[in-house]
Amino acid sequence: MDLIIHTAGFASPATLAVEVVERKGLGHPDTICDALAESISVQLCRHYFERFGTILHHNVDKILLCGGSARAAFGGGEVLEPLELYLAGRATSEYQGEGISVAEIAIEACRTWLQSHLPALDLDRHVKIISRIRPGSGDLIRIYSKGHERTPLSNDTSCGAGFAPLTPLENVVLTVEHILNSAETKRAHPAIGHDIKVMRVRRGSRISLTIGCAMIGQYLTGIEDYLQAKIAARQVALEAARSKTTGRTDIPLTERGERDAQKLIARLDGMTFAGVLTSPLQRARRTGELAGFGERAEPDPDLMEWDYGAYEGRRTSDIRAERPGWRLFEDGCPGGETVEAVSVRADPVIGRIRALGGDALVFAHRDILRILAIRWLSLRAVEARHLYLTTASLSILGYDHDLDEPVIRLWNDGRHPIHSSPPEKMMPERI
Repeated sequence: MDLIIHTAGFASPATLAVEVVERKGLGHPDTICDALAESISVQLCRHYFERFGTILHHNVDKILLCGGSARAAFGGGEVLEPLELYLAGRATSEYQGEGISVAEIAIEACRTWLQSHLPALDLDRHVKIISRIRPGSGDLIRIYSKGHERTPLSNDTSCGAGFAPLTPLENVVLTVEHILNSAETKRAHPAIGHDIKVMRVRRGSRISLTIGCAMIGQYLTGIEDYLQAKIAARQVALEAARSKTTGRTDIPLTERGERDAQKLIARLDGMTFAGVLTSPLQRARRTGELAGFGERAEPDPDLMEWDYGAYEGRRTSDIRAERPGWRLFEDGCPGGETVEAVSVRADPVIGRIRALGGDALVFAHRDILRILAIRWLSLRAVEARHLYLTTASLSILGYDHDLDEPVIRLWNDGRHPIHSSPPEKMMPERI
């Protein structure tokens, strides 16, 4: 078999104005059929090899799932007709004069997979499995058997194609589905079923997320439980998306993010500002709103987060697996900004703040604020790598004796008590 790898001659979907990604989750009928076909093949291979020392001819990639019928109800409905799984294809059922129970092996493989991955199903009452797997033709079996002593032979042609790496949007969709269907999520929110479909649409940097999620009636006593389960599923999805989203991707604050932003009210209460600036991205704007400055905040495109290009949403450990020793501030991002480019955006923001002649308040993002702070000190932007910053924290930039001595007066302060006096006035400008 030849494996050919080459660079695509067309633009990555991540660079296009519009990108649509969909994933059918663990309990989707298409996913179930694909997984069962693979499980049947694995079990047949194991049986053939353990019994005869070789893998015999089989082709079992055709499975049909026919939906049953049910009466849905809060507190637990009723399955009126079971779903039916029809297994089709070809498999060697006799070898060297010995019979092979193909149907039994295939049905047991299906039951094992269903029990392991879809535990809400009652396999005796909710599912009917019908095997229609037949023996292959003698000619095909003979062709296949000739390869046992040398290179395996085939009676058919096939090819495979793939691409890598996943785009940031694809990574987000994959993560959201995996976490919604994780054992941890099911333990915390048992009403969230396995039949989940996730679709995300990106228009520029703005992303919309749509989730189709079946709920399990026995865990819902009424409409209020159902609405709470929807809220829980939404929150899990947003947290999962946020874990894979950085930079320019425009997603809303999570529930935790909103709670943290509201704590800023007490810290900023009673303070006056000559100007309030915000990144145009909605998570920064929303933080400003919750902190009580939504009406005054002026969007400033120079406060957009670092453009991570092809590395948007990827973990540092994953990037370093491809590029050992990679560092954001030194190496930048393919298709994105260098640290110098971000610095070029930060400097005008500092100029506009100083021109206000009074205190200023800024709502933005981790890396642009790190560079803004280091440029406030007139240091090289790359030195911002030494500043650690978390979300919803408060930092204050100002001066020591006069305007020629810029300093950092407070950094990454996340202590936001419910009732708090504002920090004393320490400098002409605050960020």
